[in-house]
Amino acid sequence: MPGVFLSHSSKDKPFVGRLAIDLTIAGIPVWLDTWEMGPGDSLIDHIYGAIDRSSFLVIVVSADSVESKWVQKELKAAIVKEDRGEGPFVLPLRLDDVKLPIAIADRIYVNFYNSYLDGFERLLSFLRKRGAHLQTIPLANRVFPVVFSQDIYLDEIKLRDAVVACFGDQEPALKPEQVWIQQSENYEKLRRAFINRLDNLRSESYWTYKFEQDMQLYYRRVTQREAVLSRGIADIITHWPETGYPASYLPRACHNFAKLIRSEMLSTLYFVQNPDALAVCDRSPFWFHSPTSAKAIEVLLGVSNPQTIDVGVPTRTEHGLGSDTGTGISVQVSEQRKREIHEFHNDIGATQPLAAAFLPDEITEVILPQIIYKLLTDEDPALIPWSITKLHCGLH
Repeated sequence: MPGVFLSHSSKDKPFVGRLAIDLTIAGIPVWLDTWEMGPGDSLIDHIYGAIDRSSFLVIVVSADSVESKWVQKELKAAIVKEDRGEGPFVLPLRLDDVKLPIAIADRIYVNFYNSYLDGFERLLSFLRKRGAHLQTIPLANRVFPVVFSQDIYLDEIKLRDAVVACFGDQEPALKPEQVWIQQSENYEKLRRAFINRLDNLRSESYWTYKFEQDMQLYYRRVTQREAVLSRGIADIITHWPETGYPASYLPRACHNFAKLIRSEMLSTLYFVQNPDALAVCDRSPFWFHSPTSAKAIEVLLGVSNPQTIDVGVPTRTEHGLGSDTGTGISVQVSEQRKREIHEFHNDIGATQPLAAAFLPDEITEVILPQIIYKLLTDEDPALIPWSITKLHCGLH
């Protein structure tokens, strides 16, 4: 059962998206049209049904929403049910200095006009006092928001809070379709520009058949990487207990995996811009077409002078030692660690358990994100080896 229905104008989506994410992370179930509805769904059935099931209707009052016929209909339906004692409690928020609709003009509102954080604190306090956080939604139906504060930088604190709000003490189980990515401004600009270019490609002077085919392949890569980002985050959260590491390492693992994916996505979107109509002029030094190259790993993950090693489940010798890393995955590590692995191999003549060769933060922040990226972006994705104790490392 959704606790809060957000009634708003589509023109206020940026604010409403932020509010919905923050409420969800704070443990307040939210019904938001962009989260819950898709092509073919009945607007009337879904929206009025959600209002019926909600305990609160938060109406976002702005110059745009007071002119919205849908917002007027939602408010009218909620007030009718509220008067009968059947429907949600109506709570107005103000985004600007527009007057409240007559039907709720006498109600105390929450003011977001001067400060988002002040307004959010007041709203959250009110909702918790009224028990909105006690409403429950089945785990399989919950939305898991992921926020990027900048182009490649995932908000680790909000991710950690979202895990707690979504699962609490329960075993985490997250599907990729439950992950909702809040995009950065640059990403949205570049993606919109690319879609617009694809729609009008044949009118460009640059058009050739091969050029059009190349653009379609880039589009496929972007959409595939978007799916990989959601799947990777869902997989990390779901399978984290199998790694054997404390949950405190999880946010950074998600962050660094997301860095690799987002770096490639933004690099691709920047590259495919129309040179005659740039959406973003300056290329960031953090955008790499090949995010697992030595240079990219040095910049994105902070690895000093990266060197290549192999990681995988070892092939055992008759003495029980690892002769190699099987079908190993090549990853970049620091020059010092590569040197130590080389010395171990020369002395013992075998591979080394990954957990013995590297510190936990090196495994979770550097090695595991690269493994997940490589396996999920492969044309034939393999199963990710989550059990770190089974992995060995050796020379490439």
